[in-house]
Amino acid sequence: MAQPFDVRRLETTGDPRAIAEHIPTSLQPARVGHYSASATGLLVYPAASSDALNARLVWRDRSGKPIATVDAAPGRVVDLQLSPDRTRLLASLTERNSNDLWIYDLERTRKTRFTFDPGAEPYAIWSRDGKMIIWRTGPGALYRKASNLAGTDQLLSSELGQSPSSVSPDDKTLLVVKGGIDIWSLPLGAEPSQNSTARAILASSSGEHHAQFSPDGRWMAYTSDESKTREAYVMAFPGPGGKWQVSSGGASHVRCPRRDGRELFYLTRGGDLMAAEITVRGDTLEVGPAQRLFGGIFTIESGQGYSYDVALEGTSTRFIVAEGVERRNAAQESLTLVENWTGLLTTVP
Repeated sequence: MAQPFDVRRLETTGDPRAIAEHIPTSLQPARVGHYSASATGLLVYPAASSDALNARLVWRDRSGKPIATVDAAPGRVVDLQLSPDRTRLLASLTERNSNDLWIYDLERTRKTRFTFDPGAEPYAIWSRDGKMIIWRTGPGALYRKASNLAGTDQLLSSELGQSPSSVSPDDKTLLVVKGGIDIWSLPLGAEPSQNSTARAILASSSGEHHAQFSPDGRWMAYTSDESKTREAYVMAFPGPGGKWQVSSGGASHVRCPRRDGRELFYLTRGGDLMAAEITVRGDTLEVGPAQRLFGGIFTIESGQGYSYDVALEGTSTRFIVAEGVERRNAAQESLTLVENWTGLLTTVP
């Protein structure tokens, strides 16, 4: 739909008109239309496809070799989070325009629905002991519930625009991304309190995302576009202290799962999985060169959601990833270009 707008009076004029139909959309976390319009009168949009963002969930080793398929057709993947013991996978999936949280039992290959609200539940994380799940509703309020589905939903924060990002090793502090650009911390207690005081960790003119506690809680990894290109960083938590850049050439969705804190993973904008060695020396860090492990991973740049996670088992490392499914026909790859779309606003039906 489009409607004329008077920029001097700051109000719409005339009636809204439909200028295109069957525009594809996605939920990540709010409804997003896949189209672009220019001031020169051009409008472009892709052909609608029910499986355009579909993926399959696959285990891969460190070289990228497939090990096993967890789900060949889970729907549209919005977020993936392995449980602390790596036996369960928490996934935010969109099926038939409904976005909910599901738990995969990876040992029994069973899938259980966790949320049933008609709204979206795009992002969620585990507590460090794996007993609780914290998630965001579509508008951004935060809730918590036992991971075995016992009990009722507990409201952690009614403030909108928050996404849960990481829980401290002692399960007492929650990192959230507020407004999609700032990183704050919230205290976690046995009982939720609406009087809990949030604390700004990174609130600047830059956009910060993907906050992750180190295994010992002394450091926080995150991504920021302060250099005009989003890169991965590590800083002392909660500060003040040093800050170190980990990536170059672009990075998103950082993770630091190793118990010794000696390795950090992130995605490039092209979907390559990278690993960087981290050496802790007192109150400082030494960052080694990043190594490409493999590619082909979805990058969910429109939000906080992750499309991969890491499982460490002794000296071996496995990755569960959402990878693209080949589309069924070439027509789904086509784009529709409309010229002089503004002229449709004055056309008499």
